[in-house]
Amino acid sequence: MTRRFLGPRAYALFALGFAAFTLYGSYVPFHYRERPWNEATGGFAWAMEHRLAMESRSDWVANCLLGAPLGFCLLAALRVDKTVQFTTAILGLALLPFCVAFAAAVEFGQLYFPGRTCSGSDVWAQGLGSTVGVFAWILGGQWLTDKLRGAFGIPGERGNPAVLLLAYAAFVLLVQLLPLDLSISPSVLYHKVVDPGETTLVPMAEFDRIPNRPPPDDGKKIQSWLELIALSWPLGALASRLPGKWGVIDGLPRLLGSALATAAILELGQLAVASRHPSSTDVIVLTFGIFLGWAVALSLADRGVRKHRIRVALGLGALWLGVLAVIQWQPFDFRAALLGKRFGDLDWMPMAGQTNKNYLWALDEVLEKFVLFAPIGALAVWAKKTPPDRPGVLVPVLISGAVAAALEFGQAMIPGRTASPTDLLFGFIGGWIGAEVVRWTAGAQRELVFSMRPRRVAPPAAWSPLTTPRERIDG
Repeated sequence: MTRRFLGPRAYALFALGFAAFTLYGSYVPFHYRERPWNEATGGFAWAMEHRLAMESRSDWVANCLLGAPLGFCLLAALRVDKTVQFTTAILGLALLPFCVAFAAAVEFGQLYFPGRTCSGSDVWAQGLGSTVGVFAWILGGQWLTDKLRGAFGIPGERGNPAVLLLAYAAFVLLVQLLPLDLSISPSVLYHKVVDPGETTLVPMAEFDRIPNRPPPDDGKKIQSWLELIALSWPLGALASRLPGKWGVIDGLPRLLGSALATAAILELGQLAVASRHPSSTDVIVLTFGIFLGWAVALSLADRGVRKHRIRVALGLGALWLGVLAVIQWQPFDFRAALLGKRFGDLDWMPMAGQTNKNYLWALDEVLEKFVLFAPIGALAVWAKKTPPDRPGVLVPVLISGAVAAALEFGQAMIPGRTASPTDLLFGFIGGWIGAEVVRWTAGAQRELVFSMRPRRVAPPAAWSPLTTPRERIDG
């Protein structure tokens, strides 16, 4: 019997993975300190009683986001493909105490790790997130599972670019809204629009000098624009795989209009994020990134370009390496004398460098790193002469990891930059993601090309007295 994609086993593994991620993120860098049991239990009881207020809105949202996938996946593991909603609801309610107990156990464990804060508000935030996850499964979990099965279940044969496009658009929106310190107060929104320095209404005004403010860092701004292009180009590449005029040059006006509208919506959403800076320049950059991804995808689909796929992949790969070098190595102030001390101070514990940041800012950084390294894996798969829907992922992952290692080696020689072994992990995962996306969309594109080709119809057989009426019709 063939195991179904996103079945009970898969959801159980996802739930286990989210639980492990919560534990790891709560205790890293694992500086354990022994405490007497009575002292630990007393501190936990005090934290549950006196630390119930929400000290940081973004941390509270982060804990809600930690709990939601756990509740969703636990209930999914028990009730996927089951049709009795009453039983599903009863099991979901029964899971909620378990989710809250897990959150409380994690908070209790933080008492043994200096630098971590045990808080009652975190327990209730994760419990609320688990409740949202449980109800999300009850209301639409099976429907979402069926949609994902149709999009990803048979890579290369049933890939659905429309579903991938919508999923990635939601991903970009999430990245643009992080760290989710939202405020929809009309007065706050008004001041964010009219106050100087809060919103850039005139394109390219980021380079203007504002009185009583430090001069802008031009290099940092260019780096952020390159990161926006890296974030947005997959939207255009996926749009080129849609049926109709999206995949031909005649679809350029439609593509540009959709790209501009998408970029405007993403930037307008940042008006409600206190720590974000909406900019009309970013709208232009996002639109260009979407167009660039669309144009490159159309070029790579051309039969003449595919004949030289290795050369083209090497050229595009070299160009992307240049983009990564600007993002990671700017301002290119290399000092080889720093290497010895930097490597001696490296913390090899994964994600250790993210512990001193807000959870959601760290998530934003991690997600953007995945996007930066995904094109390396995608090009490595596309360059293969074998069908891209059956790639070996080892080579793309190794190539992407090697690029990440080279970039980190360079960062170790630049003052103000921080080399981190964790970025090698991001490189491996990003390369794998890029390879898998190319594999998922390859089959759908091939089916689309075949469906658009004119079918050859055999000419009717010449009439002769020896042919019957049926034979003439069949011919």
